Amino acid sequence: MANHAGPVPSTRPLFYGWIIVAASFVILFAYVFMSNSAGVFFKPMLTEMGWSRGTTAAAFAISTLISGVAAPWMGILSDKYGPRLMEIVSAVFLAGGFALTAFSHSLLQLYVSYGLLIGLASGAMWTPVAATVACWFEARRGFAISLVQAGAGLGTIVGPPLSTYVIYRWDWRFAFLVLGVTMGLLTFVGAQFLRSNPQAMGLLPDGGYKRMAAAKATTRSIPSARNVSVGEALRGWPFWQVFSVHGVGSFAQQVIVVHLVAAATDREITPAVAATFFSVAGITNITGKLVMGYVSDRIGRRISLTISLSLAVAAMLWLSLASVPWMFYVFALVWGFAYGSWIPMFPAITGDLFGVRSLGGIFGLITMGNAIGGAAGAFVAGAIFDKAQSYTFVFFLAAALLVAGIVLVLLLKDPKRQGRQAASSMEKA
Repeated sequence: MANHAGPVPSTRPLFYGWIIVAASFVILFAYVFMSNSAGVFFKPMLTEMGWSRGTTAAAFAISTLISGVAAPWMGILSDKYGPRLMEIVSAVFLAGGFALTAFSHSLLQLYVSYGLLIGLASGAMWTPVAATVACWFEARRGFAISLVQAGAGLGTIVGPPLSTYVIYRWDWRFAFLVLGVTMGLLTFVGAQFLRSNPQAMGLLPDGGYKRMAAAKATTRSIPSARNVSVGEALRGWPFWQVFSVHGVGSFAQQVIVVHLVAAATDREITPAVAATFFSVAGITNITGKLVMGYVSDRIGRRISLTISLSLAVAAMLWLSLASVPWMFYVFALVWGFAYGSWIPMFPAITGDLFGVRSLGGIFGLITMGNAIGGAAGAFVAGAIFDKAQSYTFVFFLAAALLVAGIVLVLLLKDPKRQGRQAASSMEKA
């Protein structure tokens, strides 16, 4: 048997990395279709079951926390056994969790079916996908991940209005059962096309033209010269900065996902109209991912992330004043772009900073920040409303936390600059 020195550039008409992107797009669409529809299920559940907003929102908080606890382990298992297995696990938990939620009649049942099972589905879904796409691309990493995240944007556009239609045509239980199982099946299908890395298929990242692209343009995002272990990452300040920024972003995101429809209907906006706010946000969400994913490969993640978080602060402050539909639509336009644009940057900046050797485990740990912040956002917003009968303070709190996130981003060492310095040192050596 002939021995090969290493992977060779692909001669196929289509680089398999783009198949990875397409499969990941489908997986993320399926999950976000249901997760970002949570807000339209919220009040129908409250009406039937008579629970308070705080105790009901706790189910979403538990789900987010479980996701954060599971994500590092799922990332490590993905590094070891491959992403395909992890996404099959995610599909099973996704379909099973939503199906059991449809039959929940107590808070304990809800906390197990939605909190535990959907949390495990989330932990097994995003981390392996993000790490896998980052392994298949370097020079185009930000853009590739942004294409995958466009699936989330499409899920946000389609999920809430379709879920609203099914809920009011039948009921929320039927919607959870039928839509949840369907999205679980889509996740299972997408999982069949995933492969761990290009080297395993005799390919190079970016389809074999990575070297040429990196040599041509100094404006591109330069991959990290390091491939650090999980332990090395944990001992460095950049890990905790990215961890914290992910957390404050998720706090604000879960406030919106779980409570926006409730906040709008409190102001005498119909549920059908309120659901369309997510559709509008979904459109600009996709735009934000594609535009800022491309831009971040050229101007760097730090500047791009600062822009995204600043737009989110402005959107939150505007939401605190919103009282009529057009004001909510303005919020949705800005928020969708901001939130959509920062999500792909987290796995990309993680790969830039730490390399791809242990990317699944490292990014999984970083998503714990996302989980902690998201759980706090969903629960704290509901608890504050139960006390104050208003979301105004919640929106101000989310804006303040996003400002803190901007400060942390500005203090983060630019991985692009680090990459240039490492490349320069290697050339001198």
